[in-house]
Amino acid sequence: AGSLVATSVSAGEMGVSGGWSWSYDSADSDEVGNPMSMGNSVTFTGSGETDQGWTATYKMELDHGYSGYDDQSLTLDMGDSGKLVFSGASVTPGGIHMVNDIVPAADTPVYSMTDSAVAYGIARGAGATSNVGYTLTFGDVTVSAEMMKGAGTDRTFGVKYTGVEGLTLVAGQGDINPGYVAGETQETTFGASYSTAGATIAYQITDIDYPGASAADEDSTHMGASFAINDDLSVSYATQTTD
Repeated sequence: AGSLVATSVSAGEMGVSGGWSWSYDSADSDEVGNPMSMGNSVTFTGSGETDQGWTATYKMELDHGYSGYDDQSLTLDMGDSGKLVFSGASVTPGGIHMVNDIVPAADTPVYSMTDSAVAYGIARGAGATSNVGYTLTFGDVTVSAEMMKGAGTDRTFGVKYTGVEGLTLVAGQGDINPGYVAGETQETTFGASYSTAGATIAYQITDIDYPGASAADEDSTHMGASFAINDDLSVSYATQTTD
C-alpha cells in the first residue's frame, strides 16, 4: 500500500452560487400525481494557489433530493503541464468523455429524447465516482486519459485535433471492467466537425462491444448541424441511428 501527497494550498477563497426553479408539467388529463415540482441547487467553489504556483479548485453541489452532496470534484491546474481532476462524485474528468459527443445541439442531443435514461450509442467511459483524469494540450492537439478502480482498472483515452481552422477531429478508446471473468467492455469513437459563419456540422461513429457475443453491443452513427441565427437564437437538426 502506498500514498502520494502532491501539494497543499497555502491560501484560498470560497464562493457560493445557486439556482431555483418551479415547473408545471402535464401531458394527459388521465395522468395521476402532482404536476408541480421545484428544482434547486447550491454550488460551493473554493480555489487557491499551491506552493508551486498551480491553481487548485474544489467544487461541491448540494441538490435537493440527495443526502449530502450531488457533485464533488478537485482540480489541479498545472498550466502547461496539464490539468488533473479527481471526481468525488458525478463528474467525468476526461478520457473518452472529452470526445464522446461532438454533434451540435441547440437544446438537447437526440439520445436524451428517448424513454431510456441510458445514452445509447454514446461511449460512456469510466464511472464518475473516485475517477481521476488528466488532460494535456500541446499545440493543436489535446490528449486526455482517465482511470477508475472497478472490476480491474477502467481506463479510457481521448484525443482532439484542431490544427485546421474550423475543423475538429476526435478519437477515443476505452476498456471498462477489464477484471470481469467474462471479459471487458471495449468502446471506440471517431468524429469530425466543421464550423464556419455561425454554422456547425458534425459526424460521429461509436462502437461499444460487451463481453462475448452479446446482443447488447451498440453500433451508432450520429450526425447533425446547427446554426446560430443571432446571439439569442440557435437552431439545430440531428439524427442518430443505434443498432
